[in-house]
Order: sequence, then structure tokens, then C-alpha cells
Amino acid sequence: MPVTMGGVVSGIDTDSMINKLMEIEARPIKQIQVEISESQLRKAGLERLSEILKNLDETVKDLYGYRASYDEKIATSSNKEIVEAVANKLAEAGVRKVEAVQLASPHKISTDKIDADKILSKGKFTISVNGQSSEINFNGGKLSALVDKIDEEARDLVSANIVIADANNNLMTLESKTRGEKGKIVITGDKNFLEETGLTLTDKAENGTDNGIVFIDKYLNKYSGKENPIALDGSYNAINSGKSLNVKGTMWSEYELPVSESIKPSTLLEFNMDYSEMPVPDNPDNIKLGPDEKINIKGVELKGYNVTRINPTGPKDKSLFDSITGIGIISTDSSDNRIEKRYPIIDSTSEKQSFEIGKDFAGRKINKLFFYCNDGSATFSNVKIINEPDSDLSPKNEIAKAKDTIMRIDGIQITRDKNTGIDDAIKGVTLDLKKASADIVEIKIDSDIEKAVIKIREFVDAYNLYIEFNRELTKAEIAEKPGEYGNQQREKGPFTGDMTIIQIENMVKRIVNAAYPNLAENQIKILPQMGISTGNVNAAWESIKLGRLVIDESELRKAIIENPEGVKAFFGSDTTGDNRINTGMAYTLEEVLKQYVGFGKNFIVVKIDSENESIKRSNDRIARHQEHLKKHEEKLRAKFARMDSEVGKAKSQRNWMNQNLKDDK
Repeated sequence: MPVTMGGVVSGIDTDSMINKLMEIEARPIKQIQVEISESQLRKAGLERLSEILKNLDETVKDLYGYRASYDEKIATSSNKEIVEAVANKLAEAGVRKVEAVQLASPHKISTDKIDADKILSKGKFTISVNGQSSEINFNGGKLSALVDKIDEEARDLVSANIVIADANNNLMTLESKTRGEKGKIVITGDKNFLEETGLTLTDKAENGTDNGIVFIDKYLNKYSGKENPIALDGSYNAINSGKSLNVKGTMWSEYELPVSESIKPSTLLEFNMDYSEMPVPDNPDNIKLGPDEKINIKGVELKGYNVTRINPTGPKDKSLFDSITGIGIISTDSSDNRIEKRYPIIDSTSEKQSFEIGKDFAGRKINKLFFYCNDGSATFSNVKIINEPDSDLSPKNEIAKAKDTIMRIDGIQITRDKNTGIDDAIKGVTLDLKKASADIVEIKIDSDIEKAVIKIREFVDAYNLYIEFNRELTKAEIAEKPGEYGNQQREKGPFTGDMTIIQIENMVKRIVNAAYPNLAENQIKILPQMGISTGNVNAAWESIKLGRLVIDESELRKAIIENPEGVKAFFGSDTTGDNRINTGMAYTLEEVLKQYVGFGKNFIVVKIDSENESIKRSNDRIARHQEHLKKHEEKLRAKFARMDSEVGKAKSQRNWMNQNLKDDK
């Protein structure tokens, strides 16, 4: 605003007059500024409403579908120092017994002690692990150079390191990077070089195994395969301090090996078998008289003679069987399907006998043997699994053997090549084996309702926050006295009377409090059935009418524990059989909220854009009015300046006339 000095000539305070006139002319700007303030308040309210509805939407999504937690499970180990367990929703409640017989370990070997300054000769050899091989072409040098060469060529298979053995000597260790028996390190190549370093032996005398079977009653069970076509009515038992197994009558028996045996092409099953036939009694005592027989011929009833039938006892007809006795091998494939082969024993000699089981099971592990006798009595003794020496070079310094994890779950032995993350042994449970132990660890699997309770509580909190905030947006305050409009504006909500905002609230309340029939066996149709309501029966009306939800956690927990299927179906379920959720409180509410929180121009975004446009238009109106005020002030000042000039002229003329009249006197 320019600096002026009005009224200098006339003596009238024209600036004050202009300022007052400008204040009157500027009143529309103040009203527009009030409108901008109201738009900004509504915009802030809408932005906060959007945040609250998005939060409500997120909590709703957690109540149904794959994000729901009503059937979550928790696994508790009776001894976490031996076995730890984590369960997911697929686990079945109950108690499983786990025994960590043996932990998996990587194969680890070393060289002999070698002088740190010794120059090794050249050598070419191959390192193989789990079907993969790397060729090492060493040009000679110190042991450290050999480590570098192995690290360069075979770092994916083994880890090579130098260990200081003493003041003058070092040794190299090789550790397989594949855990379990499949991670065995096999070295072939230049025998002279490998013997010089002490990596391998050429003497195979100690490389074979001769594992004798000791029969323990708890590992003996009836045959459970499909080979045997007849009823089992005999008996089996371990005798001679477990060195022998007697199978009598018609009986097939399985024996679970305490430790699975790895089979090589040359593996033999060796045994002795003594057989004796069932004796035939002199006087058969199993005699039955046939029933009376009647026949009617043309109305005449004739009675037949009694028929005597004798069921002979003694040996069965051996032509019914391909062999009276035999032995079988049981293994499993990668999918734990049972694989077995029967070896009939034709000769009843008591001499040592054997079968070449390596031809049928090479590269596999066998975990059970079975023995059968179709008649008489067979005693199996000196049963051995004999692994002939390998054709590969044998490690000279074996620090740790390549071993698989061996564990028993509910008495059933299984093997794995790792100790942690074992998720295929018990359905829905991941096991971590910490150490081997003869102790049996109980894994208790229960329902884990805490996640479900927390998610439902978060939904209720989000719903109540929305109800309370919406009430603030739409509340109305009535002025009790004239002139209180300004105070009233500060007290009432920015969307008082806005039917759209009110309708959203009514719609959300209606969905949350509606009934949802479903296909659950024990249906939960409304929230109060799980302890969620707008208040207790005797609660005050002022509290109930607000529509806030209250949780009775004891009732909620009871509902989830006793009827997880009903709770799950209430929030979201499929009633059409197409495996797509199509009803339920949470499903319905999320579908409705999409139009208010979805991406793009949802309802609230459109209203915020409208408020922004209103603010922009109001600011444009203010700018135009300010331009008008500037011109209006210029006009006023020009008019008052002319008036001041005219008044000044009038005063000068009056003074001149007064002076002339005075002079005339």
C-alpha cells in the first residue's frame, strides 16, 4: 500500500476514512478465508479418515483367508537341548515321541603331518562329493600351495584349510560341504602323490564291514507288506540272547534295524537257518459232524444221514508255496514308498547261506529285514550284512565320518542328511536336532490361539477408533444463545449433516453386526457368540448407542479353542463349493471398504480432491478481490485527493474574500 498524506490541504483525516471504507470492502475476503479454513479442516478430517479406514481394512484382511490364524499350532519340546520344534497350521494336535539316535555330520579327512617347508611333488587327482567331481592338477610346491589349488578347483565341494600341527609341521584338512552320508569325500588319482601326502591308503583290509544282527524284541513286529497271501497264525520270538530268531507255524516277521545299512554292489546277506517240520499227530482230534440234511420231494420230506468230516492237522501241502521259509529286504525310495524283495530259501540245510542283496539294493539303504515260515519251525541265526571293501582309495586320516541323521519318531526309524530344518518327518512340524541322545523327547502340538486373539483385538480396536473418529466428524452442537455462532463452529464436526459420511458409518456398523450363516458343523453366525458385543446386557444405553465393540476375552478364547472352524467360517467362508470365499463378516467388510481405501480415485480421494479444488478456487477469489481492493483504494485516494484539493481551494477563496472585506473596512 502506498504511503500517502491525505488531508494536508483540507485538514481532513482522509486516510482514516479510506481505511475504514477499505475494511468494509475487504469483508468478503475474511468470509472466503473462513471457507478455506473449513475446507482445510474437512480435508484434514478426510485424510485422517482414510488412514483409519485403511488400518481397519488391513485388520479385516487378517481375519479370513490365508492370513487368518484360527488353526495355528504351537509345538513344545520336553527337552530343547536335544530337539526343538516349530509347528504350522497343518500340524495335527497330539504328542509325538522323537529320539535323536545320531546327528548328521560332514565327512572330514586330513593329510599326514608335513614339514612346512617341504616341496611336494607334482600330482593329479580327483575329488568327488555327492556325484560331482573336480580334477586337481597340482604342479608341486608347499602344502599351502596345494590348499590354494584345491580351493581354486573344488571350493564348491570341499573346504581346505591349513592346521599347524607343531612347531615344524602342518597338515591340511578337507571338509565336505555336503552334510550326511551323501557328502562322503572320495579321492582317486595318482596313488604315489596321495600316499606321499597321507590323503589315502592303498591297503583295503580295513575298509569292509561285517555287521552281525542281534535281535531285540521291541524291534520285532508282524510283517506289514503285501507279499504274504495267507493268514498269519504262528509266532515269533528272539532266542539265544538275541543271537537267533525263531519263527513258528505260519508267520512272517519284520525286524527293524537299529541303524540303517548302506548297500554296495558287493553287499551280502549271510545267515544260518535250521528248519523242522510240524509233526503229524497219530489220532486226529479235530473232528466235526456234518449237519442234518433235509430234502422235500413232491411234499414228502426226507431226512438225510449225518456226514462226518475230519479236518486233518499236521504239515500243510507244500505245493501251496514257492518256499516254506525265506528272508526279505525292505527299503524306501525318495518318497518314503516301501520297496522290498523276498529271497526264498529252497534248501533246508543248516550250513551257512547267503544272498547277494547288493545286486538289488546297491546305492540304497535298508532299514528292515523280514523272515517267514509258512509251516513248521525255522530258526535264523548268525545273520550278518557284509559290505566288501570299496574299490576306491581309502582315506588314511579320517577325522569325522560322513553320517546321516538317524532318528525315531513314534518308534519308526527315519534318516535325513541334515540336523536342522527337517520339515518332512512330522506333518506341519519343523525339527531341529541339537544333539544325539538315548532320551525320548516328547513334542506336544497344541492349538496356538494367541495370534488369532491378537488379530481380532486389533480389528476391534481399529473398528472402535473409526466409530469414535466418525462421531467427531459428524457431531452437531446447537447454540443455546444468540451470537454464539463462532463457538458453535469450533465445537461441531466438519461433516455435520454430511449424509455420505454418515452412510459409510451406518453401512460399516450394519456389516459388522449382521448374521452370516455358513457351512461349519457348529455355526457361529454373529459376533456375540464369540464374546464380542456392543456392551454387556446391563450396560448403560449411552455406552451402547455409540456402537463401540467390547471383547470378553475368556469367551473369545473358548470359542477359538472349542470351535476354530466356526470362528473361521464366520469371518470368511465358501458356501458354493468353488474354493473361493464368498461370504463372512470380514470378507463382506473388505469388499465394501475397497471403494473407500482402494487404489486410484476412490471415494475419499475424490472428496479430498474436491476440497483441494475448493481451496484453490477460494484462493483465486481472494487474489481477484485483492486486485479489486488495490484498484478501489486507488480510486478512493484519487477522489479524496480531488476533494482535498477542492476544499483547499474553497478555503483559499474564503480566506481571500475575508481578507478583502477586512481591507474595505
